[in-house]
Parts: sequence; structure tokens; C-alpha cells
Amino acid sequence: MLSSAFWGHLSDKYGRKRSLRLAAVMLAYWGLLSAFAPTYSWIVLLRGLCFWAVGACAEVILALWVMPHLGWNGLLALSIIPLVLFVIVCEWLPESARFDATSGDSEKALATLQKIADENGKPMLLGRLIVDDVAQMNRGRIRDLLVQDLKWTTLLLWFIW
Repeated sequence: MLSSAFWGHLSDKYGRKRSLRLAAVMLAYWGLLSAFAPTYSWIVLLRGLCFWAVGACAEVILALWVMPHLGWNGLLALSIIPLVLFVIVCEWLPESARFDATSGDSEKALATLQKIADENGKPMLLGRLIVDDVAQMNRGRIRDLLVQDLKWTTLLLWFIW
């Protein structure tokens, strides 16, 4: 609940590329520190700081293979490998066209849309790229998640998380 709102806010404000890279670096950092945790309480604290949810199931499978041979230290150390690889690959991740457009970089937004059209074998749609002023001024505000139209969806997603 909290991490989705936090990362969504950062992505809206600074772009998904930077936010994903920061998330991966933080996960790798806290994950590596977890490998050197002296007690169970420290593991719980450090793993809690990683905002982990997506890799929980994969972690269980990895644990079945790694724990008998390398123990929990090895498991935690190996768990950061996908994050380190993602940080490296993230360099080539394109920014969203909407973020580029709302940030005032219309040419980059159009180039991203053209690339998407090319990759899908479709022609670029004709027209002008228009960005509403509201999105540019108020991008990434947490309170916008609780406006009347989004309130119940937001609350249900927070509950699920």
C-alpha cells in the first residue's frame, strides 16, 4: 500500500526510468545488508525496508535450492543479482511518452511514440501532441489518489497490498 503510492508518486514526478533504477538500487542495497544481518530481527527490519512483494514467490523457490548448500547468508546475497542486472539494463529503458511530454520534451515524446508505432508495424497516428496543463502542474500528488472518482479504487488497492 505505502510503497505503491510512494513509487507511483516518484515515477509521476521524476519519470519511471529514474524511479525504477532507484528502486532497484535500494532493493539491492538493503538486500545485500540483509545477507550480513547478525540476528533474525535485523533480517526482518532490512527486508522490510526493501518494499518487497513481487519477488516473494521467486525467493521461496531460490531458497529451496540455495539454503541447503549456502545457508541464509548465501540466499540473501544471491537474491540481489536480478536487481543488479536490472540496474544495468535499466539504462536502455525508454521513458514514457507522457512523462516526456509533461516535462516539456515533446520531441522525445514523439520519438518514443514513433518507436512504439514502428515496433508494432503500425503507422504513427496523425495529429498534435497535447498535454493538459493540470497534469504538468500537479504531477505526482498523493492526494489525487483520493479524489471522488479514484477513492474506492485507491482504498481497495491499498487494502489488497
